[in-house]
Amino acid sequence: MNTTGKRDQNLFFTLRFEKGRGYSLPYCGDLSSLFPGENDLPFLENPRAFYHYLPDEDRVRVGLNLRKTLEAKESFESRFRIFNGSELLLGELVLSLRSDSVGMTLWDGLFRVLSSVRTREENVEEALFERIRELDCLYGIASLSDHGALPLDDLLERALEIMLGSWKYSHLDAIRIAYGDKVISGKTEIRSPGSPAFCQKSDITVYGKVMGSVGVCYSRSDRDVDVLNAARELRMLNYITARLSRIIEKKQSEQALAGSEARFRRYVESAPDGIFRADDKGFFIDVNQAACRITGYEKEELLGMPLSFLTHPDDRESTRESFKRVKSEGRTSNTCRFTRKDGTVRHWVIEAVRMDDGTFLGFNRDVTEQRKLEEQIIQMEKMDAIGQLAGGIAHDFNNQIAVIMGYSEMLVSRLEDPKHLKFAKSILASAHRSDDLTRKLLAFSHKGLYERKSININRTIGEAADILTHSFDRKISIKMDLKAKHPFISGDPSQMQNAIMNLALNARDAMPSGGTLLFATRNISLDKEFCRKLSHRVEPGQFVEITVSDTGTGMDSQTMSRIFEPFFTTKEMGKGTGMGLAGVYGTVTNHRAVIEVESEPGEGTVFRLSFPCGEKVIHEPAKGSRAPVHGNASVMLIDDEDMLREVVREILEHHGYTVFSFSCGRDALDHLKNFGNIDVVILDMIMPVMGGKEVFRNIREIDNSIPVVLSSGYSLSGEIQQLLEEGAQAFLSKPFNLESLTSVISDVIKK
Repeated sequence: MNTTGKRDQNLFFTLRFEKGRGYSLPYCGDLSSLFPGENDLPFLENPRAFYHYLPDEDRVRVGLNLRKTLEAKESFESRFRIFNGSELLLGELVLSLRSDSVGMTLWDGLFRVLSSVRTREENVEEALFERIRELDCLYGIASLSDHGALPLDDLLERALEIMLGSWKYSHLDAIRIAYGDKVISGKTEIRSPGSPAFCQKSDITVYGKVMGSVGVCYSRSDRDVDVLNAARELRMLNYITARLSRIIEKKQSEQALAGSEARFRRYVESAPDGIFRADDKGFFIDVNQAACRITGYEKEELLGMPLSFLTHPDDRESTRESFKRVKSEGRTSNTCRFTRKDGTVRHWVIEAVRMDDGTFLGFNRDVTEQRKLEEQIIQMEKMDAIGQLAGGIAHDFNNQIAVIMGYSEMLVSRLEDPKHLKFAKSILASAHRSDDLTRKLLAFSHKGLYERKSININRTIGEAADILTHSFDRKISIKMDLKAKHPFISGDPSQMQNAIMNLALNARDAMPSGGTLLFATRNISLDKEFCRKLSHRVEPGQFVEITVSDTGTGMDSQTMSRIFEPFFTTKEMGKGTGMGLAGVYGTVTNHRAVIEVESEPGEGTVFRLSFPCGEKVIHEPAKGSRAPVHGNASVMLIDDEDMLREVVREILEHHGYTVFSFSCGRDALDHLKNFGNIDVVILDMIMPVMGGKEVFRNIREIDNSIPVVLSSGYSLSGEIQQLLEEGAQAFLSKPFNLESLTSVISDVIKK
């Protein structure tokens, strides 16, 4: 088909308008070349006849514009299509006003052919091809929905290629796609520079916001563009931009969803707790990294594994009940034991919810350390409660022992009958043994640190081992591995010796058929994380670790949970007080130390005691072993225990002292204010109404030159140490003997 042929015929004519006669052509060139076989007469007599040769859409437009021009007696210029009987032409009509006189107007006219020549059949065929190309373009744009994975820039480039390849009208010059900061374009023809252009565009709107546009440019001005083609092309542009808008929206939604899913997966994978999905049978279908870390299995190993496989056999029934609950109620929570891949048994909490698809979303958290801490707290609270009870009993018991010791010492010093003297000494010996028991109770209740000195643990263990070697059955082998290069700690030597001896005796009793008792020391460091998990306050730093281990019968977990309780014993009735390990526990906590126990039935037992290195040494007046000291000073005794006051008064008066005895601090203060003349005050720290601290400070306000001796059934505590720093002269622990009482009074008076 010839679509490029050009006609060069020009048809000149004169158009005349006469009032009353209308329009005519007084002159017209040869029409035969333009309208073969047509008679010139219709045009000459009636110029309006040429309207019949115009397509309907052009006839309306040209007729309306031409009528307006002629009525205004102006010049006219227009382009339109015209059919000459066999061909459809695109021509240009120009009318130039020549003259306008009364009753007559003349125009010089020119009609020339501009377009290619096509037959009706060719016109229909070309229109069909154009329609096919349009459909190809629309289909190509629609198919971009299947390429959502392409980057946006590539997607727009592909859209441009489709439009350039499918949408090529002879008058189309260029296509331009703009989106955000990106602009791409392509040319369908080479347009001469500076030639006029008609452009139209349609916006790309994404979620209600204009983000770009698709535009087309034509190589002719808007007067030369077929109105119907332009309108059809604008509809295509609108369709294309609508499709691109939807494709971009879908792409952005998919990207946002993919990003959200990726973020969610990162959240899941980075969660500290295990997260999993299970099917309706309880088999894992997805797990995160934390679930793998908690269980010790790889992800591939867990997938397809039933939850019951991990559950401890003794807890599987409770797990099954929990699974039934989540099926019926939609959610559940269960705490149970599970077995890791390496065989260790730990505790976890599992929470699960039922999903809409019938699967289950679960969360598991290893709470083993938390449970240990809770058990430690419970044990600490229990031991603290027992300690408070034991400390209270020991304090009150100490007052009674002090009375027994005081009177028995008086009897021993005064009796001459050997038989009665023996009885008195037996009473005194029993009082001393009872004193040892109360000291252990006070040690357990954290109130039994009587003095603090620098102790060489290696030497203390060596001395204990020498004693034990001669007293233990020879079937028990005693070994030492003392590797601590810095074996010094600060503490109570007596309590440390007793702790080591009690552990050794406990080991001996666990080896009735013989075995090995090992003492070992080494220097270790304890960090903040370890100390934070302890049931009592321990500062991190350098420690001396003492290990006492045996190859005896060992203990089960139930026995181990109670070994530090006062009076708990596994020995036969009458063969143990149950205070040995309780005293060890008290010694450890008094020294801000750590005690750990490992044992299994038949596997022996290991005790590890870790004491801080380099604690400050606190010295206090030593108890004298001298003979009772006589004197003539006046002593004020303040104590709420009547019998204790009476025995102390008897002792002191027997040794020449004048005693003023008071059961109440206020009465003593009134006496001091009114009479004075007191050389020394013995002050009990634990009294009702007004405690020892308050009484001491009032004494200092009345007369700060009077020496005050503090006394208590408890040991050297922070409160007593504070009063010693404020000016108290000495501390006398109950029960005290005759020598220590008179020696302390004599010493403070001399000061």
